[in-house]
Amino acid sequence: MARRTFGWVQNPGSIETLKKVAGIFVKDSNICRELTERRIPEIIEYGLAENPGVMRGFLDYFQDENIQIPYEALKGKGAGADGRKNAKCSGIVQAVITAQKSITVTDRYGVRKVIKKPYTDDWTADGYLRWAISIGLLK
Repeated sequence: MARRTFGWVQNPGSIETLKKVAGIFVKDSNICRELTERRIPEIIEYGLAENPGVMRGFLDYFQDENIQIPYEALKGKGAGADGRKNAKCSGIVQAVITAQKSITVTDRYGVRKVIKKPYTDDWTADGYLRWAISIGLLK
């Protein structure tokens, strides 16, 4: 894991979202099922994954009884030259947190619809990870 200043957290503010982040590591929890059965598949289907193969590979982490996920897979990558607004999903914690804005997507049948963006940026994801680590919910 990257070395961070203990307790430095910026952006997060929802206890409910913090519980979801910690719940990633509880096998068969509601958030694990939601991630594996709905959120990650939707992110891939709607073309919102930075790398669909990597995103599919994230599902393997949830097969073991003792879920262990590398920090980089949790946080995801930075936005790069396109900026945070246009960055695609590249991390598991990003996929746990629904963004505030709505976007238009096209499903596999060609139907366009407006949905809440089903992931957040890596900066917010990292903030929730730091918060969970700093209060002892995650190691």
